[in-house]
Amino acid sequence: MARLVVLYKCPVMEFEAYPIRKEGRVMPRHVMWAGKVRGDLWVTEEYDQELKRHTRVAKLKGSTGQLLLPALIDAAVISAKPDWWTITGLERTGEDFGCGVRAYAQSWILIPADSVR
Repeated sequence: MARLVVLYKCPVMEFEAYPIRKEGRVMPRHVMWAGKVRGDLWVTEEYDQELKRHTRVAKLKGSTGQLLLPALIDAAVISAKPDWWTITGLERTGEDFGCGVRAYAQSWILIPADSVR
């Protein structure tokens, strides 16, 4: 009897990402478009100790697995077109200001790497 082996490799979702905000405030367009980062998009569900619940987390990782941008907590895709995605969520700072870690609104514009010229 013949045995059929199917190998399937999921394509990597590589994007150029442009953060829209800095500490919750919208950046000027020329600053935003100058701050691109290129990496793989990972969206997972993780338990968040501070929120005490599971939440969707978006991460942009480099080829060695390092985070290229701070993770987006409670991430949601608010727009997905063939050449343009927008993901929004909360970005935490690593600093504790006495009342806990601060979280700011953040959005990323994501352009698929294969459509970037």
